[in-house]
Amino acid sequence: METKLTKPCYKQVLTKLFDENGTKYKLIVRIGLNDECNNKIYTWSITGDLYHQARNNKWVCDNSGCIHDIILKHLPKLEMFVKLHLSDIYGAPLYAVANGFYYLRNCDKSATIKYLRLEENEYEKLLIAIDDKLYFHFLLYHLGIVSRWNEESDLAIKRLEHYINLPINKNVYDYESMRPHIRPLSKNDIKTINERLDQDYYSDKNIQLRKDKQLEKYRQELKDQYYDCIKNIENAYKINLYILNYFGRPDINYSYLTTNKCVFNDNIISKRKITQEEYVNFINDLDYSKLPENIEFDIK
Repeated sequence: METKLTKPCYKQVLTKLFDENGTKYKLIVRIGLNDECNNKIYTWSITGDLYHQARNNKWVCDNSGCIHDIILKHLPKLEMFVKLHLSDIYGAPLYAVANGFYYLRNCDKSATIKYLRLEENEYEKLLIAIDDKLYFHFLLYHLGIVSRWNEESDLAIKRLEHYINLPINKNVYDYESMRPHIRPLSKNDIKTINERLDQDYYSDKNIQLRKDKQLEKYRQELKDQYYDCIKNIENAYKINLYILNYFGRPDINYSYLTTNKCVFNDNIISKRKITQEEYVNFINDLDYSKLPENIEFDIK
């Protein structure tokens, strides 16, 4: 029976000494492939600490953490690990679908390419899915991007094996118990994609038709909001004018709600509250022809 690794942990520490402007520096880099967060996601990480040697010969820390620019400047051979930082053991970036789709829709080209580790032509092909997260997920596999991520991680594993002088067999990881950053689409999702492809759903023409339909929906929503605002303003004007004319004074305590309800003695601002008798007289004298339709009144 094959043994599954429940919590493998691989780390390597590299040190680089260098002089710069007459000062001695020490760069300590930590490369990891492990589940330090204990969340069943085996993740690549590369962090570092940069020290300078003070006059008393003690090492003083200048910077630490994800100092990738400094690491690449002095140890460019570690670029593959920097690119894989926070990717899972299969090379997929963090939240590959959710974050990747967000980048595609909201960020510029260079940021998207960097986050998803894309070739430029792959980015251009993914743009067809800019409004369809399911198709975006499909294309990550269909274009071979997920496979390349896997290959990149395999190469990094071989390099890490060289550093730690220990073989890392990725196949003994229990994939089913893990939470990789991306999983293949379900059969139903693939069926949906194939049906859409048969219907020419992703053609430029049909994509534009859907965009036009969506824009028209937004235009109608804006128009509805506009007329709702106008109606609320008109109703408030009628109520305010009616109460001003009825009581003959501008300081009556009331609130008019956009739910088409007017409540006396409800305003926290110090204004004149009306009595119950005044309220009853007001209700009995109401001229609904001068008020908004279906208006309601109450008193506190």
